[in-house]
Amino acid sequence: MNLYYNTFYSIYRVWVKMDGSDHAFKAMAALSIIIIWNLTTLAAYIDIYQYTNYETLKIPAILAMVAILVINYFIFIHNKKYIEIEASFKDLPLSKKKRGSLGVLIYAILSLVVMLWSL
Repeated sequence: MNLYYNTFYSIYRVWVKMDGSDHAFKAMAALSIIIIWNLTTLAAYIDIYQYTNYETLKIPAILAMVAILVINYFIFIHNKKYIEIEASFKDLPLSKKKRGSLGVLIYAILSLVVMLWSL
């Protein structure tokens, strides 16, 4: 779970540097999108679309996306867990924060590249 929290925190730190509000919600949504990218890529590599009518997959795919968003909402936002996560990662040395952020950036870019390559 620590890796998941680190991924959330790295994305959250990016949003905090920008103007606006609801940084935790935006970070949660971004993390959800990355997970959805990974699931989409997995589905493409399994070639599930080749053996199933696309119309039959629409509803389960939408339900999975909504489920990911709801689960992440309850993990990070509902009881303001993001505040605890921020406090635990805030005390880390800058070198560890940078290494974690770089890892998350590489993970996000590779997820997108692999997804686009699978299409």
